[in-house]
Amino acid sequence: MQLQAEEAMNAFKKGCVKISQGWGMSEVVCAGINFAMHERDPDVSGVGFLISGMSAKLLDDEGRELGYDEPGELIIKGPNVFAGYWKKEKETRESFTEDGWFKTGDIALVKKSGIFHIVDRKKELIKVKGMNASTLLSRDAAPTLYIYIGLQVAPAELEDLLLKSPDVEDVAVIGIPAYVSPFVLTRPYLTLRSEGTEHPRAYVVPSPSRSTSDRQALARDIVAFISERVTRHKHITGGVVFVDAIPKNPSGKILRRQLRDRKGDKVWADTARLKSKL
Repeated sequence: MQLQAEEAMNAFKKGCVKISQGWGMSEVVCAGINFAMHERDPDVSGVGFLISGMSAKLLDDEGRELGYDEPGELIIKGPNVFAGYWKKEKETRESFTEDGWFKTGDIALVKKSGIFHIVDRKKELIKVKGMNASTLLSRDAAPTLYIYIGLQVAPAELEDLLLKSPDVEDVAVIGIPAYVSPFVLTRPYLTLRSEGTEHPRAYVVPSPSRSTSDRQALARDIVAFISERVTRHKHITGGVVFVDAIPKNPSGKILRRQLRDRKGDKVWADTARLKSKL
């Protein structure tokens, strides 16, 4: 999008326009990460360097600090971070760590160059599989082993890839609940309980060149396009829904709740449902 905007504007400004990205939010007085006027990310997708006076960490779901190229929740501290939400003590308390770091809710990673990349919002991550390895021991009952395999998918990653497909004009990806209900498997002294999982589903506006194509064939091409480029747990196992337009707010943010609330859509290439019937 950045390069497309530059190209369009330079058609009139003859190469004088340079656009770079940045990251910020109201809680950090708008800017927290950005580029200087002469700086730019070589692969375009970065949002910049941490601004002067700011500190940042990336944490996994267990609160452990992560290193370079490891995506995790971005938490920050600095003089421009807000003090809290007006008359909302509970929300304020939940937004900060015990030692004063603000939890942004954004999943990010940082390269060795120091350039940050925003992956997605934490609440929008698709939980493909999940287990929480913990054993409940009791004198009165058999131990229960809860298993959670922490595999998550960022919708933005799949959307960025799909927008590179010649078959796709616009797209949004959400997680849909698994078709197979959670199970409980009991054995002497051990009970295995499955956790819920989600499947990535793509809502696609076909490109003009494929708008009249056979829908099943087109859906298979789109699913194959992703499957050839990402690991297995990121495949579009929830199928493809073709739509006339992706719902967005005036600033261009995808309104995923509207997609989740849709009913009665025809779903194509739905491998998750096919497998659940076997």
